[in-house]
Amino acid sequence: MKNIKLVKKSIPLIVDSNPAFGAFNLSRTAGSFDAFRVDLENPIEIPRNAIECTLKVDSSSIWNNQPNIIQGFNDALRVTGPDTLDVVTVYDIIIPQGSYSVAELNQRIQIELANAGAKISPNPIISLTPDEATQKIELRLNYLTVIVDFTVPNSCYEILGFNVTSIVGPPTVAGESFLAPNEASFNVINYYVISSNLVSQGLRFNNEYRQIINQTNIDVRPNSLIVSQPFNPSVIVCNELIGQVRSNFDIRLLKDDFTPANTRGEYFSIRFSIDYLVPMEF
Repeated sequence: MKNIKLVKKSIPLIVDSNPAFGAFNLSRTAGSFDAFRVDLENPIEIPRNAIECTLKVDSSSIWNNQPNIIQGFNDALRVTGPDTLDVVTVYDIIIPQGSYSVAELNQRIQIELANAGAKISPNPIISLTPDEATQKIELRLNYLTVIVDFTVPNSCYEILGFNVTSIVGPPTVAGESFLAPNEASFNVINYYVISSNLVSQGLRFNNEYRQIINQTNIDVRPNSLIVSQPFNPSVIVCNELIGQVRSNFDIRLLKDDFTPANTRGEYFSIRFSIDYLVPMEF
Protein backbone atom coordinates (compact mmCIF):
# COMPACT_ATOMS: atom_id res chain seq x y z
CA MET A 1 0.00 0.00 0.00
CA LYS A 2 1.41 3.37 -1.01
CA ASN A 3 1.71 6.13 1.53
CA ILE A 4 0.95 9.73 0.57
CA LYS A 5 2.77 12.60 2.19
CA LEU A 6 2.07 16.29 1.64
CA VAL A 7 5.29 18.15 0.86
CA LYS A 8 5.47 21.92 1.16
CA LYS A 9 6.85 23.83 -1.80
CA SER A 10 7.71 27.51 -1.77
CA ILE A 11 8.35 30.12 -4.46
CA PRO A 12 10.12 33.13 -2.90
CA LEU A 13 10.13 36.42 -4.81
CA ILE A 14 11.52 39.93 -4.40
CA VAL A 15 10.00 42.58 -6.66
CA ASP A 16 11.00 46.21 -7.02
CA SER A 17 9.33 49.07 -8.92
CA ASN A 18 12.68 50.33 -10.25
CA PRO A 19 12.68 49.98 -14.08
CA ALA A 20 16.45 49.43 -13.90
CA PHE A 21 15.63 46.04 -12.37
CA GLY A 22 13.21 45.12 -15.14
CA ALA A 23 9.94 46.50 -13.77
CA PHE A 24 7.55 47.94 -16.36
CA ASN A 25 6.08 51.14 -14.92
CA LEU A 26 2.27 51.23 -15.05
CA SER A 27 1.74 54.44 -13.09
CA ARG A 28 -0.52 57.07 -14.60
CA THR A 29 1.19 59.80 -12.57
CA ALA A 30 4.29 61.44 -14.03
CA GLY A 31 7.41 60.72 -11.97
CA SER A 32 5.71 58.08 -9.85
CA PHE A 33 6.41 54.35 -9.60
CA ASP A 34 3.29 53.31 -7.68
CA ALA A 35 2.30 50.54 -10.12
CA PHE A 36 4.42 48.14 -12.13
CA ARG A 37 4.36 44.85 -14.00
CA VAL A 38 6.86 42.06 -13.58
CA ASP A 39 7.54 39.87 -16.64
CA LEU A 40 9.03 36.50 -15.70
CA GLU A 41 11.49 34.59 -17.84
CA ASN A 42 10.73 31.52 -15.74
CA PRO A 43 6.98 31.66 -15.04
CA ILE A 44 5.25 30.83 -11.80
CA GLU A 45 3.67 27.42 -12.25
CA ILE A 46 1.58 25.76 -9.57
CA PRO A 47 0.90 22.09 -10.42
CA ARG A 48 -2.66 20.91 -10.88
CA ASN A 49 -2.39 18.41 -8.04
CA ALA A 50 -1.29 21.08 -5.55
CA ILE A 51 -3.29 21.50 -2.36
CA GLU A 52 -3.96 24.87 -0.68
CA CYS A 53 -1.89 27.53 -2.36
CA THR A 54 -1.13 30.58 -0.19
CA LEU A 55 0.69 33.89 -0.48
CA LYS A 56 2.27 35.98 2.25
CA VAL A 57 4.29 39.20 2.19
CA ASP A 58 7.31 38.93 4.46
CA SER A 59 8.62 42.48 4.11
CA SER A 60 8.06 45.77 2.34
CA SER A 61 10.21 48.88 1.83
CA ILE A 62 8.37 52.12 1.05
CA TRP A 63 9.41 55.76 1.28
CA ASN A 64 7.13 57.82 3.51
CA ASN A 65 7.11 60.88 1.26
CA GLN A 66 3.46 61.82 0.80
CA PRO A 67 3.26 65.65 0.95
CA ASN A 68 1.92 67.10 4.19
CA ILE A 69 2.06 70.64 2.84
CA ILE A 70 -0.09 70.89 -0.29
CA GLN A 71 -0.24 73.84 -2.64
CA GLY A 72 -3.47 75.80 -2.30
CA PHE A 73 -4.65 73.68 0.63
CA ASN A 74 -2.45 74.21 3.71
CA ASP A 75 0.58 76.15 2.46
CA ALA A 76 -0.12 79.62 3.92
CA LEU A 77 1.02 81.33 7.11
CA ARG A 78 0.66 84.93 8.32
CA VAL A 79 3.23 86.23 10.78
CA THR A 80 3.49 89.73 12.17
CA GLY A 81 6.88 90.74 13.50
CA PRO A 82 9.91 92.99 13.15
CA ASP A 83 11.88 93.37 9.95
CA THR A 84 15.64 93.85 9.88
CA LEU A 85 15.13 97.50 10.96
CA ASP A 86 12.72 96.51 13.75
CA VAL A 87 9.72 97.86 11.88
CA VAL A 88 6.67 95.74 12.65
CA THR A 89 5.53 94.12 9.39
CA VAL A 90 2.89 91.61 8.31
CA TYR A 91 4.37 88.66 6.38
CA ASP A 92 2.14 86.40 4.30
CA ILE A 93 4.32 83.49 3.29
CA ILE A 94 3.64 80.48 1.07
CA ILE A 95 5.37 77.22 1.95
CA PRO A 96 6.42 75.09 -1.04
CA GLN A 97 4.58 71.79 -1.39
CA GLY A 98 6.49 68.90 0.11
CA SER A 99 6.83 66.25 2.79
CA TYR A 100 8.23 67.94 5.89
CA SER A 101 9.44 66.86 9.29
CA VAL A 102 9.09 69.37 12.13
CA ALA A 103 12.72 70.47 11.72
CA GLU A 104 12.37 70.79 7.95
CA LEU A 105 9.16 72.81 8.20
CA ASN A 106 10.70 75.05 10.84
CA GLN A 107 13.69 75.68 8.56
CA ARG A 108 11.50 76.34 5.51
CA ILE A 109 9.29 78.84 7.37
CA GLN A 110 12.36 80.67 8.63
CA ILE A 111 13.80 80.80 5.10
CA GLU A 112 10.55 82.18 3.67
CA LEU A 113 10.33 84.79 6.43
CA ALA A 114 13.96 85.80 5.95
CA ASN A 115 13.45 86.10 2.19
CA ALA A 116 10.49 88.38 2.88
CA GLY A 117 12.68 90.65 5.03
CA ALA A 118 11.90 89.47 8.54
CA LYS A 119 14.43 89.85 11.33
CA ILE A 120 16.80 86.91 11.68
CA SER A 121 19.38 88.15 14.23
CA PRO A 122 19.95 87.41 17.01
CA ASN A 123 16.99 85.06 16.49
CA PRO A 124 14.40 84.41 13.79
CA ILE A 125 11.02 85.87 14.68
CA ILE A 126 9.44 82.43 15.26
CA SER A 127 10.61 78.85 15.66
CA LEU A 128 8.97 75.44 15.91
CA THR A 129 10.09 72.56 18.12
CA PRO A 130 8.43 69.22 18.85
CA ASP A 131 7.26 68.33 22.33
CA GLU A 132 7.87 64.58 22.17
CA ALA A 133 5.97 63.79 25.36
CA THR A 134 2.69 65.24 24.10
CA GLN A 135 3.22 64.85 20.33
CA LYS A 136 2.48 68.57 20.07
CA ILE A 137 4.33 71.54 18.61
CA GLU A 138 5.81 74.38 20.65
CA LEU A 139 5.63 77.70 18.82
CA ARG A 140 8.25 80.12 20.11
CA LEU A 141 7.75 83.86 19.55
CA ASN A 142 11.13 85.51 19.89
CA TYR A 143 10.13 89.20 19.96
CA LEU A 144 7.42 91.11 21.81
CA THR A 145 5.62 92.22 18.64
CA VAL A 146 5.25 88.78 17.06
CA ILE A 147 1.80 87.38 16.23
CA VAL A 148 1.06 84.21 14.28
CA ASP A 149 -2.35 84.20 12.60
CA PHE A 150 -3.73 80.80 11.56
CA THR A 151 -7.10 82.22 10.40
CA VAL A 152 -5.91 83.09 6.88
CA PRO A 153 -7.19 80.95 3.97
CA ASN A 154 -5.24 77.73 3.33
CA SER A 155 -3.42 78.05 6.65
CA CYS A 156 -1.08 75.31 7.86
CA TYR A 157 -2.78 75.29 11.27
CA GLU A 158 -3.79 71.63 11.27
CA ILE A 159 -0.38 70.09 10.60
CA LEU A 160 0.99 72.11 13.54
CA GLY A 161 -1.87 71.16 15.85
CA PHE A 162 -3.48 74.61 16.13
CA ASN A 163 -7.10 75.51 15.43
CA VAL A 164 -8.40 77.36 12.39
CA THR A 165 -9.41 80.18 14.77
CA SER A 166 -5.99 80.35 16.46
CA ILE A 167 -4.15 83.66 16.73
CA VAL A 168 -1.01 83.20 18.81
CA GLY A 169 0.73 86.13 20.51
CA PRO A 170 1.96 88.63 21.20
CA PRO A 171 4.13 87.11 23.94
CA THR A 172 4.36 88.58 27.43
CA VAL A 173 8.13 88.08 27.26
CA ALA A 174 10.43 87.67 24.29
CA GLY A 175 11.02 84.00 23.59
CA GLU A 176 7.76 82.79 25.10
CA SER A 177 6.62 79.37 23.85
CA PHE A 178 3.03 78.38 23.11
CA LEU A 179 2.06 74.71 23.09
CA ALA A 180 -0.41 73.76 20.36
CA PRO A 181 -3.79 72.62 21.71
CA ASN A 182 -3.84 69.51 19.50
CA GLU A 183 -1.38 66.84 18.43
CA ALA A 184 0.63 67.58 15.30
CA SER A 185 -0.48 65.91 12.05
CA PHE A 186 2.64 65.44 9.97
CA ASN A 187 1.60 62.03 8.64
CA VAL A 188 -1.23 62.64 6.19
CA ILE A 189 -2.06 58.96 5.70
CA ASN A 190 -2.28 56.17 8.24
CA TYR A 191 -0.90 53.28 6.21
CA TYR A 192 -0.09 52.00 2.73
CA VAL A 193 -1.84 49.14 0.98
CA ILE A 194 -0.24 46.87 -1.61
CA SER A 195 -2.42 45.01 -4.10
CA SER A 196 -1.67 42.49 -6.83
CA ASN A 197 -3.53 40.66 -9.56
CA LEU A 198 -1.79 37.49 -8.46
CA VAL A 199 -4.81 36.99 -6.19
CA SER A 200 -8.47 37.24 -7.12
CA GLN A 201 -9.59 38.43 -3.69
CA GLY A 202 -6.74 38.92 -1.24
CA LEU A 203 -7.29 40.23 2.26
CA ARG A 204 -10.81 41.24 3.16
CA PHE A 205 -11.18 44.97 3.83
CA ASN A 206 -14.32 45.28 5.95
CA ASN A 207 -16.84 43.60 3.64
CA GLU A 208 -14.93 43.95 0.36
CA TYR A 209 -12.07 42.28 -1.46
CA ARG A 210 -9.64 44.52 -3.36
CA GLN A 211 -6.78 42.11 -4.20
CA ILE A 212 -4.91 43.41 -1.14
CA ILE A 213 -1.83 41.40 -0.23
CA ASN A 214 -0.27 43.71 2.39
CA GLN A 215 -0.90 46.61 4.73
CA THR A 216 2.23 48.58 5.68
CA ASN A 217 1.91 50.83 8.72
CA ILE A 218 3.79 54.13 8.85
CA ASP A 219 6.20 54.08 11.78
CA VAL A 220 8.84 56.57 10.59
CA ARG A 221 9.09 60.33 10.14
CA PRO A 222 8.32 62.03 6.81
CA ASN A 223 10.98 61.52 4.13
CA SER A 224 12.16 58.32 5.79
CA LEU A 225 12.19 54.75 4.53
CA ILE A 226 9.63 52.36 6.01
CA VAL A 227 11.07 48.88 6.39
CA SER A 228 8.23 46.62 7.47
CA GLN A 229 8.89 43.03 8.53
CA PRO A 230 5.76 41.75 10.27
CA PHE A 231 6.36 39.13 12.91
CA ASN A 232 3.29 37.18 11.81
CA PRO A 233 2.43 38.10 8.20
CA SER A 234 -1.09 37.49 6.92
CA VAL A 235 -1.50 34.28 4.92
CA ILE A 236 -3.77 34.65 1.89
CA VAL A 237 -5.38 31.60 0.35
CA CYS A 238 -5.06 31.81 -3.44
CA ASN A 239 -6.13 28.43 -4.73
CA GLU A 240 -7.02 30.11 -8.02
CA LEU A 241 -3.29 29.86 -8.87
CA ILE A 242 -3.40 26.06 -8.80
CA GLY A 243 -2.94 24.73 -12.32
CA GLN A 244 -2.02 28.19 -13.63
CA VAL A 245 1.12 29.37 -15.35
CA ARG A 246 1.78 33.06 -14.66
CA SER A 247 4.41 34.76 -16.78
CA ASN A 248 3.62 38.25 -15.43
CA PHE A 249 1.74 40.04 -12.67
CA ASP A 250 1.08 43.58 -11.45
CA ILE A 251 1.88 45.22 -8.10
CA ARG A 252 0.24 48.47 -6.95
CA LEU A 253 0.97 50.80 -4.04
CA LEU A 254 -2.09 52.57 -2.65
CA LYS A 255 -2.84 55.06 0.11
CA ASP A 256 -5.32 54.23 2.84
CA ASP A 257 -8.15 55.63 0.70
CA PHE A 258 -7.20 53.16 -2.06
CA THR A 259 -5.99 55.85 -4.45
CA PRO A 260 -2.52 55.47 -6.05
CA ALA A 261 0.32 56.57 -3.78
CA ASN A 262 2.48 59.01 -5.74
CA THR A 263 6.02 57.84 -4.96
CA ARG A 264 7.58 61.10 -6.20
CA GLY A 265 10.47 59.44 -7.98
CA GLU A 266 11.18 56.86 -5.29
CA TYR A 267 10.85 53.10 -5.68
CA PHE A 268 9.27 50.52 -3.42
CA SER A 269 9.85 46.79 -3.05
CA ILE A 270 8.31 43.76 -1.40
CA ARG A 271 9.50 40.26 -0.54
CA PHE A 272 6.85 37.59 -0.62
CA SER A 273 6.39 33.88 -1.12
CA ILE A 274 3.85 31.59 -2.73
CA ASP A 275 3.52 28.30 -0.84
CA TYR A 276 1.62 25.15 -1.72
CA LEU A 277 1.40 21.48 -0.81
CA VAL A 278 1.87 18.61 -3.24
CA PRO A 279 1.09 14.95 -2.50
CA MET A 280 4.13 12.68 -2.79
CA GLU A 281 4.16 8.89 -2.73
CA PHE A 282 6.72 7.11 -0.57
